[in-house]
Amino acid sequence: MKKKNCFYVKIVFALAFVLALASCSTFIDDLNRPEGFVKISGASYDGLTQVSPNSLAFALGRTVTIPDLYVCPHEVTQKEYETYCSYLGTETVGGNLQNLHPNGNFGVGGNHPVYYVNWFDAIAYCNTRSIAEGRRPCYSVNGDTDYTHWAGGYIPSGSGNQTYNIWNTVECDFSANGYRLPTDAEWEYLARGGSWDSYTYSGSDELDDVAWHRTNSGGPDVMYLNLKSHEVMTKAPNSFGLYDMSGNVREWCWTKSSDQGKRIVHGGSYDETNDDVYKVSERRPDFPFSRTAVTGFRVVCTAD
Repeated sequence: MKKKNCFYVKIVFALAFVLALASCSTFIDDLNRPEGFVKISGASYDGLTQVSPNSLAFALGRTVTIPDLYVCPHEVTQKEYETYCSYLGTETVGGNLQNLHPNGNFGVGGNHPVYYVNWFDAIAYCNTRSIAEGRRPCYSVNGDTDYTHWAGGYIPSGSGNQTYNIWNTVECDFSANGYRLPTDAEWEYLARGGSWDSYTYSGSDELDDVAWHRTNSGGPDVMYLNLKSHEVMTKAPNSFGLYDMSGNVREWCWTKSSDQGKRIVHGGSYDETNDDVYKVSERRPDFPFSRTAVTGFRVVCTAD
């Protein structure tokens, strides 16, 4: 009888230990997860089955592994960006140099997505926010994570190769817990909601359900003269609880394309003439120094 009771006691202690471990794991996860972020479990694609809609990131014959991620459910907002960074873009209008920053023509407000930011601006934001929050920065040049030391050819305004001679050597430490841009494959996996056979757009086959796009972002204006961004998280999310991965503003990714040092952008914007650009499988290259009123970004962290 005593042996039987001892056995039950051992079972109770074992269960208590397992529950304690689970509770501890949840507690650590809560500590590491940035406030408001969603934890997304990763997955592996073996390259043996056709992904639909057809994908370049998840192509037949190519194996891809997506790590566990903490993901911001929305595009970086103007309020978030302005907490850590300043707008650096300029353009010449009528012979006068003027600053580029969000304005009423294209949507302005704390909860609107940031735009007029290039790929370099997004990288700088990621490291600056990481350092401010005590996270290990992901991006470095020759081991230096302080982007203010990287100047050496990066001119905040203008265009041409001189704007990214040194910045084009930025490396990413994917093991760091700081903020970073998703890779091409990570972005598409997130937009698909984890399904290899997903909706056409991120969360629906009906574009209006999930996206601010050319035919609904300007109100009743049928001439498309008042198109602008809208506050984040005002359309339906996908199955991961992520918003605006189709439409609102396009999003920079970490991945370099094979086209003249350009970087991948995903998602389509409030001002696109072709519905294909909003598809989860669609990707396009853009120059990393390009600042437009239709491109912003979203951040993720590698989960421990």
